[in-house]
Amino acid sequence: MAGKMKTADPDFKAMSKSFPDLNINSPELKQKIDFMKIQSQVLVNRHNINVKNLWSHLRGPLNPNLTVLREVLHTFAAFHPKIGYAQGMNDILARFLVVFDSERPTGVSRIICQDTTRLHRRGHGQKDWWLLLGFKREMPFPDSLRCFEILSSHHLELSSLEAETARRKQTMKEFQNLGEIPAFTNLDDTVAISNNEVAGNVIFTLAASDSDPEDAGLLTVAHTGSTGFASTFFDLDSTTWEVKIRSGVSLSPGDHAMTFSVTDPCSRSSSSILTIRVENDPPVITSLATSSSITISEDLTEETLLHELIVTDSTPTTCQLDSTGVPFEIKTISGSTSKLWHILTAGASMDYDTQNAYVLDLSCTDSFDITTGLYTVYLPPTINGLPRASDMQEDVVVETTLYTLSVTDPESTVVTCDVTTITQIQILCSSSQSNFNEFDIVLQSNPNLQYDVVRTYRLDIQCTDGRRSDSGVFFMNVLRNKPPVFLNLQTGEVVLTRSIEGEFVPAYDLYVYVTDGKSTTGPRSLTVHVLDINYVPVIKNLPLPSALVVSENSALGLSIFQVSIQDNDGSDTHIYSMTSSPSDGVLYFDIDSATGLISTSFTSNINYEAVSSTSFTFTITVSDTKDSTSQNLTVTIANQNEAPVFTKTSYALSVDEGQAGTILADPGYLYQDEDTGDTHKFSMNCASNVGYFSIAPTTGFISLATDIDVDAAGSATSYTCTVKVSDGALTDSASLTINVNNVNDNTPRFSNNLFTYYLDINYSLNTVFGSTVATDADAGTFGTFIYSIDQTSLGTETFGIQANGDLYLKNSLTSYGYGSSMSFVVQATDTGSLQGTATVFIVIPQTTTTTTTTTDRPLTFWEYPSNPAWVIVAGLIGLIIMVLPCYMCYKNGCSCEWRGRPGDYQERLQEQSENNRKKDKQPKGYSNGSWKAWRWYEQQ
Repeated sequence: MAGKMKTADPDFKAMSKSFPDLNINSPELKQKIDFMKIQSQVLVNRHNINVKNLWSHLRGPLNPNLTVLREVLHTFAAFHPKIGYAQGMNDILARFLVVFDSERPTGVSRIICQDTTRLHRRGHGQKDWWLLLGFKREMPFPDSLRCFEILSSHHLELSSLEAETARRKQTMKEFQNLGEIPAFTNLDDTVAISNNEVAGNVIFTLAASDSDPEDAGLLTVAHTGSTGFASTFFDLDSTTWEVKIRSGVSLSPGDHAMTFSVTDPCSRSSSSILTIRVENDPPVITSLATSSSITISEDLTEETLLHELIVTDSTPTTCQLDSTGVPFEIKTISGSTSKLWHILTAGASMDYDTQNAYVLDLSCTDSFDITTGLYTVYLPPTINGLPRASDMQEDVVVETTLYTLSVTDPESTVVTCDVTTITQIQILCSSSQSNFNEFDIVLQSNPNLQYDVVRTYRLDIQCTDGRRSDSGVFFMNVLRNKPPVFLNLQTGEVVLTRSIEGEFVPAYDLYVYVTDGKSTTGPRSLTVHVLDINYVPVIKNLPLPSALVVSENSALGLSIFQVSIQDNDGSDTHIYSMTSSPSDGVLYFDIDSATGLISTSFTSNINYEAVSSTSFTFTITVSDTKDSTSQNLTVTIANQNEAPVFTKTSYALSVDEGQAGTILADPGYLYQDEDTGDTHKFSMNCASNVGYFSIAPTTGFISLATDIDVDAAGSATSYTCTVKVSDGALTDSASLTINVNNVNDNTPRFSNNLFTYYLDINYSLNTVFGSTVATDADAGTFGTFIYSIDQTSLGTETFGIQANGDLYLKNSLTSYGYGSSMSFVVQATDTGSLQGTATVFIVIPQTTTTTTTTTDRPLTFWEYPSNPAWVIVAGLIGLIIMVLPCYMCYKNGCSCEWRGRPGDYQERLQEQSENNRKKDKQPKGYSNGSWKAWRWYEQQ
């Protein structure tokens, strides 16, 4: 310790480890070193180190080797202030300094000095006698070194054996780690399949590799675990490593995980997971593609079959009517066929003026996916078989019936028809006598038709039953009664005088005359037929009286409207097309160019919240390649409530066991809802685990609804719940796993706080004499603990404790003597560092027999050595207190009057003269007018 310590010195390094929180150059460390230096010098210097028997290497007051000796002892005392300096340390240390000739190996000297001091305190135990023998002062210095070398050779041999054993263990460990662990090359992975996959199909083939060449072709694969229904649905072919679908199973949509392990011949293995996602094929409503509407009477009251739904799916399906407040419902009859019925509830009715059509939202589900459709019910009357046109000669003069039309009314009420638009002439529509729903279109007499003025008349016909109507278009073509030709005077050729393109007159009668300028021959009749007359097609069912309503999220390719046309040219081929305003309407609706069937897009879903407009006007055009006609169709998008959807199917939380009210971490729910502005609420269902957790409806945070103690019998550490999010009408759910962590919340407890044992002074060593049993209420690893003994107060390891809590005698009790007692503390420390303690009291009875009595009962009051002593002292004091009053009472004649000192009271009352007269009569105990307490008894 003399001088300044360098940072490279071993002592300085050891000191810095003792004070890791101090800066090497800090004033605190310097102050600590100075204090330790002074303290160590005091501890060593108060002993007179005798060097007279040491070798001459250390003799002499100014010998530098002696200075080194003292500095080493100072250093040891600084690091071991409780030991300081013990007799014999200088002898042991001197021999090491002579051998090493330096103070560098002072660590060895510290060990020797410490062992010697321990040996000194324990009374030179038998195991350490060799140390005293090797360094006995009376032995010559060379002999002591030789003796030490001989005695320590056994220690060196043991060290060599231990080193060789450690080397062999390390070699074996390295040998075991030479091989590589095999691993899957295509896992972890997820594969998606349809729930309609056929049994026996291979859905995945495992692949694994091992970098050890000798393991090639020797790897084995096994299926070690599953989640969901993986073990029920799928099999592993251990030969081909193929994962196949089992026969006789019906795949359930969802994620099913399989855990596989690959193992090499040396039993090295690894595991990976294959997740098989079974995706559901939604049901398909096929009947709506060919029949999506019907016309019925508003007065219909009987149960009537309107449409038979035909649904294709591999699994059973159920259909329902999603529209509310309508007099219709879906019934399932004759097996699994769903049929749409018209059902009027009591007191309900249909009114054309209030609603002239019903657009019904239908949906069919197979419990996994939902397919929707539309079916339209119309109420108005219908004009049947109205032809495109009729021809009439321009010179007609009599009343002529052009056409008799028939009108169908679902209610069979009286229908009236009229021509709403007519040009120049008057056309009357009168009821037929044979059928009140048949009407004659009559050209009145003398219509004054002129081909050169008006060639075609358009008649817009409208029929009504007083509340609703239907309309149609009829054309009357005027035929010229004289053909548009003239006689070529030179050649007699008949030529056209104008173009007949677009002509509707099928034939002309020509009257031919022949003249030579003097006489005329004729006329002769010549009929010219006009071929390939084209009639313009007419759209019969457009425009609609009101907009066609289509719900958002309707199924892709759903039929919504069939364009109906009339063309007198029966052999014409028609092409349908449409444009939209706004223009993006064609993204959501398609028209079949061959049939005129309008349906939702086959690629783009209709989203009410995303479309540019909720109302589209479509211009429907039909062409026969020569002429075309157009009508408008207005489609309104109806908003539907859409369910919120979790973007993840499962969530996981963890919480420490604890008291009710503990709030878990934020679950981080991720969900979407197309309906902006919806208010969402959360709920949860934990099946049989009811009452353990609660959920905040607005935030979805989970909290403990009751105290959860994992250590309690039957308590679980994992709970699986279903959390739901709802917008008030529709819901979605996800799986929530809550893992409860076990915490170290119980301290080991002994069965008694005090154990007492009576041991004979000659009790056998290493023999169990009692047991201290402790328990820990914690489950799992925190419930395990180890026993230990704190017998620092005894100064020696007299007792030991086994792993099961049994106590045994480790060293002899002879040094304590008969009638002595001692105590120590037993400790039970669990893996979480919680510790329980109990006191063990050992009594060595006053006996010379070899009988040993042990007990773990609590000590009685009189068995505590200190109790009888203070009871005796207390009894003597109490006796004195009781006897002294009795003695005083006896001396005062058992009178309550205080007599005081004799003559004391009279001296205060008498005059001085009287006092002088009584001076000679003073009682005994007074001397020169003063009271002498020790003479008081003499006056009695």
